[in-house]
Amino acid sequence: MLDFTEASYVLGIWFVSHDPRQPVHERSDVLLAAWRDHPEDDWILRYRIRHHRSTDVWESQDEKRWYDARVAASTPEEELLALIEDMMSQFSGLVEQPVASVIVQGTGRQAITLMAQQPWCHMRPANSLD
Repeated sequence: MLDFTEASYVLGIWFVSHDPRQPVHERSDVLLAAWRDHPEDDWILRYRIRHHRSTDVWESQDEKRWYDARVAASTPEEELLALIEDMMSQFSGLVEQPVASVIVQGTGRQAITLMAQQPWCHMRPANSLD
């Protein structure tokens, strides 16, 4: 789950969709967000890999695995953006789907608003971003 707060500083959110030409059980997608709660905190990179089991967004048996990584607080934003874009481009190449980048560089509230506008985003009420 993406659990940044409304006051967190969110660098961005990235998404690579599944290849719709693949059978459902062979589809995977990746969601990644980068943020920190305070300027002196390390960056949090949280990403989710979803292995599809059905086409149902909410009640499916899709396998979702969440991972965290930390990047030193001293890492400049431009460097972190380049690192994330490279990581997501590699996954993009595997599934032959484009990377959708939502560069926020703002609050968690702004991130939620921008993310909710994306065609690939399916959000539950009360800011549940699972």
